[in-house]
Amino acid sequence: MNFFLIGSGFTKALFPDAPLNDDLLPQLCKNSENIGCQELFERYEINDIEICLTKLDLDVAITSDSFVKDGLESLHNRVEQELAKFFYDYVASEDLLASSVWASNFFKNAISEGDVVVSLNYDCVFEGMLDLVGVWTPKGGYGKTFDNNPLHAGYEKSPVTVLKIHGSASFMAEPNLKDNSKAETINFTINEHFFPKSGKDTEFGSDDDKSKPFIIAPSYVKIPALAISYLMLEALKASTEARKLIIIGCGLRPEDSFLTLLITNFLNNKQNGKIIIADPKPDERCDKIQEYYEDDVKESFMLIEGCIENTVDQLITTIR
Repeated sequence: MNFFLIGSGFTKALFPDAPLNDDLLPQLCKNSENIGCQELFERYEINDIEICLTKLDLDVAITSDSFVKDGLESLHNRVEQELAKFFYDYVASEDLLASSVWASNFFKNAISEGDVVVSLNYDCVFEGMLDLVGVWTPKGGYGKTFDNNPLHAGYEKSPVTVLKIHGSASFMAEPNLKDNSKAETINFTINEHFFPKSGKDTEFGSDDDKSKPFIIAPSYVKIPALAISYLMLEALKASTEARKLIIIGCGLRPEDSFLTLLITNFLNNKQNGKIIIADPKPDERCDKIQEYYEDDVKESFMLIEGCIENTVDQLITTIR
């Protein structure tokens, strides 16, 4: 089994207009409907959405005025909803698969049955493309956390697992029905928009008017819902068992400490395992990881320099 770590650079390779993390807030602010994002920028006057949201989380933590605190928390929630809406339309399609020779090659030949993917992206294009080529279904496709939904019974077991540890435009949260729990219930929508093959002529999802899209905003302070914590546990288990760890389009930002834990777990449990980094600047990613360790771990890395659309053949050969 191989273990993939996919970041926003992968989506950008398919959609050149898709923003990377550093460009996200300015692009969101261009839309007049994104009032929350505009208010966030006006409050801190910083283009980096991760820094802005971190400052917002800190302001919430130190504010004693309940009225002000409620307003700040409301702002955070509005930004999350605007993010989810923004990434809603970055989806897979037959036309996209047909027009992207490199993507067709990647999804048909780089990923095999039993592989596990950790996607940091809110959009659903990755799993949607896997669905189109027949190696992803809603039944177990998002991990064991969502395995017991009776709506998934008609599908074959998904050959590949995609763990969306930051949430997803396809995820929905609604209040828990149990009286003793304040935890939200997380599930996901199945329709043709997100999943062109499995969702055809289908519309499975929450009809509760209290439900809302679920993502975890990109802050230094990431507090996962219980369902996301279970996905993270699955990811840790997969990083223990994997033969190779393949990192594509991921900047390995230091604030996302769980990624460091995943990589450490892989190196700790698979001394002979290889970490393949496919990136325009793989040396920088490798150096960033090496800085964390006392011992030299660079011998565990295989670096592929260049954009994924130009190096996909080399990547497939290296994986195999």
